[in-house]
Amino acid sequence: MKKGILLLLILIAILTPYSCEDSTLFVDCNKCYESVSEKMSVELKVTIDGENNFVPITFYHGDIDNGEIILQDTAYNATYYTKEVEIGERYSAIAKYSLSGRIIHAVDGRELKKKKDNNSCDNPCYIIQGDVLDLRLK
Repeated sequence: MKKGILLLLILIAILTPYSCEDSTLFVDCNKCYESVSEKMSVELKVTIDGENNFVPITFYHGDIDNGEIILQDTAYNATYYTKEVEIGERYSAIAKYSLSGRIIHAVDGRELKKKKDNNSCDNPCYIIQGDVLDLRLK
């Protein structure tokens, strides 16, 4: 019994650091591509609601505190796509919300990368990681 609980705790500790977007443990073959260019768009998820009909966003190459601003725009839909950027680089974004008269900033950042998978699907293919930044209000 103690060994089973210990094994479960070790498994949870190993799997916890992986977010859904970055996990390669379970490959969705519908999102595994036979060829991928060296550039791609990053999806920014934002919250559009009664208090925030639009959301100002800033997208950075690097981290928000020392990165280069790539674009500043306003999202009017819950999903916003950036212009194409280089794979293999780190990108981050910040969204500005109004919540009960206060200003709230949502921040996320990741490295945009591609990984080749030879075993999970029928043919070898590429998995894209870091192509979604979650700037939604929680």
